[in-house]
Formats: sequence, structure tokens, C-alpha cells
Amino acid sequence: MFLFIQNFEETALTVILAIILIPSSLFFIYFAIFYVIRKVIISERGVEYITPLKRYLISWDEMQDVGVLPFVAGRNHVFYFTSINPDELDHYNVKLSGRYFRMIYRKKAEEEIKKYWHRPIKKLCHPYETNT
Repeated sequence: MFLFIQNFEETALTVILAIILIPSSLFFIYFAIFYVIRKVIISERGVEYITPLKRYLISWDEMQDVGVLPFVAGRNHVFYFTSINPDELDHYNVKLSGRYFRMIYRKKAEEEIKKYWHRPIKKLCHPYETNT
């Protein structure tokens, strides 16, 4: 009888750990694949946004606008790249796509962009702020 209780406790513990660890592991793998493993490549071809499942390229000829947005989604400033007409764009409500994407602001990235983008890099303020 004691042996049965001991085995039952070990089995119950194994089942509980499996119930907790398997979904947690799957969530971690999903998060790593879809949110962490992303990169932006700036080259003479244009700006390329790469995820494990998709690859987008906006060439410099197609590029309509490049700029810096303040504090988006809890992050520091971000660069945005778009082939959408800037007058038709609401940066705070646009869906990231093959025609519009962002990357975290870095000074070295700005230097690399300026090698290929010969127009000004816009510095946008938050929609509730003014440029006064």
C-alpha cells in the first residue's frame, strides 16, 4: 500500500510538471521564433526585414519615407521605412507589412542609412506633442 501511494505521488508530480512545462516550452519557442528572431539589413539594395517565415525588401527606389518615431510600443525611438505615400500614413495605427516596417533606433544604423538615403531622415514627434 505504501509503495502504491509513493508511486502515485511521483506520477502526480510528473503529470503536474508536464502540464506546466510543455505549454511553457511551446510558448517560449513560439515567442523566440516570431518575436525575437527578426533582423533588418540595410544595404545598397534597400532595407530588408527578415523573420523566420517572411522576408520583405523595400528598395531605395521604392522608398517613400524614412524617419524616426519616438517611444513606440514601450521602446525607445524607432526608425521606420515605408514605400507608402507619407501623406496617407498614420504611423501609430499602421500595420507592419512589406510596405512599412520599423527597427529600434541606433546611431550606427542612421550612419548606414545616410550612405544610401540622400533625402532627410524625418524626426517625428509624438502625436500629442508639438514641434514648438
